Formats: sequence, C-alpha cells, structure tokens
Amino acid sequence: MIFYKFVVVSVVGFSLLFLWFRPMSINKIPVADLSGSHRICVSQAIRQTHNFTGTNGWQVYSRLLATKRTINISEYWNEEDRFRPLDMPLKTCTIVYCGANIAGTDGHRFALAYPSCHIYFLEPVLPFYEQLLHSSHIGQLLTSDRSSLYHVYPFGLSNRSYFVNINEMTLSQGQSLSLTNRDQLTSDQHYKLIVRDVAEILFEFKILKKEASTIKNELSLLHMNCEGCEYDVIERLLTTGLIKYIRHLQFGSHRPIEMQLTVTDRYCFLQSSLNLSHDRVFGIPWGWERWTRRNISMLKSI
Repeated sequence: MIFYKFVVVSVVGFSLLFLWFRPMSINKIPVADLSGSHRICVSQAIRQTHNFTGTNGWQVYSRLLATKRTINISEYWNEEDRFRPLDMPLKTCTIVYCGANIAGTDGHRFALAYPSCHIYFLEPVLPFYEQLLHSSHIGQLLTSDRSSLYHVYPFGLSNRSYFVNINEMTLSQGQSLSLTNRDQLTSDQHYKLIVRDVAEILFEFKILKKEASTIKNELSLLHMNCEGCEYDVIERLLTTGLIKYIRHLQFGSHRPIEMQLTVTDRYCFLQSSLNLSHDRVFGIPWGWERWTRRNISMLKSI
C-alpha cells in the first residue's frame, strides 16, 4: 500500500504546491563490506582530523602547527579537483547543484564548461537565495540566450521532505549553514526552510521518468556542497536504488559539530556502498570527492 500526501506551503509571500510521495516500504541499503575496508577507512578518516573539531579538511589544515604545514595541502583540501573535466552525455545533460549559497560559483563554472546542460541551482536559506538571485553569476546566466537551461529554487535536498527553523543568530554565524540538526532552535524562530526528498525531486523535475517497471534517463551530475546533507541524500539514493541512475556524484564531505560522534562511520559506509556501483575518481576524507558510475552506457530498470 502506498499513501500520498499533498501539502501546500507558503514561504515569504509566495506559495508552492508540493506532492510529497511517501512509499511506506523502502528497499534496504545494499550490503557493503563493513569489515576490514571499513575499519581502514574509519582509521584514516579519524587520523585526517588530528583530533580537531573542524568541519572540513581546510579547517583542519589551517589549525595545524606551522611545523606540520610542510605537508602538501592537497592531502587535506582539494577544492579545485571538483572542476576536473567530466564525461558528460552529448544529448540530454542535467546537473543538480545543491548548496549554491549566495553566488552559485560552481554552477556558473559548469555552465561555461558544459553549455548544453540544464543546471538546477538549489539554496534553502532564503537570505542566501535572495542574494543568489541577484548575484552576477546568476544574472549572466538568466539573461543569456541559453537562459531556459538554468533553474533556481529555494530548497535543499535530504532523505525526506520537511522544514527547518532557523533564526537571525544562526545566519549571522557565517555563510555556511548545516541543516542536519533539525531541532537546533527552540525560540526566536524567524525563517522556515524547505528541504525536499531527493528521490521525489528527480521525478518531479522529470530528470528521471518511470515507464511501467522501467526507469528512463539519468542525472548527469549531482554536485553537493551542503554542510552535511550529503549523507542523508546519498543514503536515500542507495535505499531507493536510484544511485545507479546518477552518472557522476560529486560532494564535499563535512563533519558538522552535531554529527561528529557518528559521521565517520556514516562516511565510510557510504564509501563501501558507493563502490558497489561507482568508481571513485578522486577523494579525501573531509574534502572533495567524485564517483562515476561503472558502465556509463548501460542503464537497467529498478
């Protein structure tokens, strides 16, 4: 039995109609090797932090003593790797960019590199979203002769659809905001942010299409810089089996403060699980990594 839930929400003067599709039964995550390789991954990822509480590799590297900074920074932070060339399809090409922040920098780079691709810019923090809409990068794209290829939305991605409440104090702490702690506020609520189920969005945007028992098409690139949402999103793709319809998966792995007791195990589980269908092109714990689906030309039905 499958139930459907319709919810109408109003956010800052405009309304959005959501179809929230909630299948009651969910496929199990594929069984991955959680023995030797998992322990090695956990050990390496922990060692990479040097017992600091930084949320990414750059923060860890910046806190190392000067005597230890002889280590190549690329062992901790590899942000330029995310712009390495991608093997993109010649016809239908689609990129979903989660965590566009205030400038949409990565999406703008992709638009220049892959001019035939549709690109979805997602940013759930409304003040950031407003700045994004008025940024020079987005302005250039939306006023170009290819403007129909670019889409900007005020929501983030996760493993289900829900709302997150944040206040001005949270926003004032910086431009990067983790939405992983859904109970982070108890008072002085100001903004209600929208987070959407990644599985719903893939079909709602018609990136994937279901015909009878077959799933058609693929997502060319899922690119995430979302301060911790990457775990919920990838786990959702694994449980639904939709991971095999993602051609390239690229994300910055983070260690949000509220997740640091469990995040290393989650990170390493994803490494083992992704390895069942994708090859890792590059990657370091708490930096950037890219996974490319094996046998790119072969798509099977779920």
